[in-house]
Amino acid sequence: MSYEEKTIVCMDCAANFIFSAEEQKTFASKGFIHEPKRCQACRDARKSTKVNGNREGNNLATSTTAGQAPRRGGGQGGPGGGGGFARGGGDRGPISATSSRTSKKPSVPPASSPAAVVSRRP
Repeated sequence: MSYEEKTIVCMDCAANFIFSAEEQKTFASKGFIHEPKRCQACRDARKSTKVNGNREGNNLATSTTAGQAPRRGGGQGGPGGGGGFARGGGDRGPISATSSRTSKKPSVPPASSPAAVVSRRP
């Protein structure tokens, strides 16, 4: 494929910059499919605001407020490991429900009741 220089307008500073044929080859070799949106100066400035791969002010996984420990993901799976619905969600207590058709709370049979036993089909 042949590459030709392109003039692009930076989305941050609105300056024109050249996307050279050599840069286009480099982008293609790295698998990038989109042209750059920012000039080199704005790209460098944007990269310098990153801390541990996240831009400042956008790092929710380890953000803290006064007197609080860093937030991590809930549930199982180590630091930041998602989950939390099936296990490890803490004691949340009973959940009440109301039928949308009858506006009555459902009756739940006691665990020892024969109606509470679920049979499995072979």
